[in-house]
Amino acid sequence: MKLEQLRKFKEFKDVVDNDHAKEIADELNRSREVYYTTDKGYGTQEISDVLDEKIIEWNNGIGKLDGFIEIEVHENGIPKTLEIPVEIEVENWNEESNCFEMETVGIKDIEEW
Repeated sequence: MKLEQLRKFKEFKDVVDNDHAKEIADELNRSREVYYTTDKGYGTQEISDVLDEKIIEWNNGIGKLDGFIEIEVHENGIPKTLEIPVEIEVENWNEESNCFEMETVGIKDIEEW
């Protein structure tokens, strides 16, 4: 997506640049829910769904995978849901809790939206 396209949404009408757009998207993600993208292209909140698919790219103990957040925006007064792509980094699988001890989420650049 380009800045001009993003500005058609009320929430992004005054967006200045890529970093500003990412800040706005982060603020609009009030639920803080993150979805992992499966190899079939749908989102899931269950890490076990993507662990089984072996889609996590590992490098020096840090895993990277794609995902998205959902935000609500308004175009001409009509609410719409946008899926904003994110990159998720995971570390240190905890077998007992079935989760990673460290997980960070970074919003991708708007060209990938």
